Amino acid sequence: MLRTLLLPLALLLGAAPAPELPHFAIERPAALGGRPVGGQLPIVHATVAGRPGVFLFDTGANRTVLSPGFADAAGLIRRTPVKGRDSSGAPVSAYPVEMVEQVDLAIGDARYHLAQLAVVRMTILDALGIDGVVSAQSLVGPDCLRIDFARGIATSAPPASPACTLDGVPAPIGSDGQARVTVTAGGASGPFLLDSGAWRTSLPADFLPDAPRLGGEAHGGVSGVVKTSDLIGPVTLGLGGRDLHLAQARRALPGKGGILGFDLLSRAVLLMRPGKDALLALP
Repeated sequence: MLRTLLLPLALLLGAAPAPELPHFAIERPAALGGRPVGGQLPIVHATVAGRPGVFLFDTGANRTVLSPGFADAAGLIRRTPVKGRDSSGAPVSAYPVEMVEQVDLAIGDARYHLAQLAVVRMTILDALGIDGVVSAQSLVGPDCLRIDFARGIATSAPPASPACTLDGVPAPIGSDGQARVTVTAGGASGPFLLDSGAWRTSLPADFLPDAPRLGGEAHGGVSGVVKTSDLIGPVTLGLGGRDLHLAQARRALPGKGGILGFDLLSRAVLLMRPGKDALLALP
């Protein structure tokens, strides 16, 4: 009798829900290390080699990076120093870039095994109490990574999952491990790096050359090199047939390409898939 009652009840309620995909939270703190950052940096809490830490979640980094202090506290053995550059292309030459191999990384309920990551002193991030940089690209393959910056969540999913589809603009990942989209403005067109670790979008010199100058702004990357660029605005950029409006943007230094920074990416969904393939969707 009990069995005959349970069967109709199971049919009424439907099949059990599919297990939730591994995911982790992306935070936007107002302050870091006692310093105001105004929610302009995407932060994740990760455990690397069994040690918890606070990390910048950076789509502009092609490799996950640890500070020397964190690497030593986690008991990681560093290998031969190599030459390196930060996401802006500046050489990381003031301090050695050492490599660590075969490291487990956990964020939220997502688990990853990294074949290799870097250890380098990060002057700017050290001052904010950040232990390193988690590269979004290093979390891709064999699963894809769906990053919903607007909702503050990233999800790992197998390629056949609906989470691995997105109606977005192609953002191919080049041989340098960095994703770029084609942006237009004022008759100019070119690839812009998707860099969630950059506070502000940057335009090359040939984009909107007559845009009003609003002042200057100091900035720097993991390399520790601090430079000053012009602020311009307002600007309107074209992406996938849509207009993107910004009250302010940075003018890239001579010879540097464009960057879509966190001022725009904070509203975006970015899907990174195996095979150097990515898609970007903005509301």
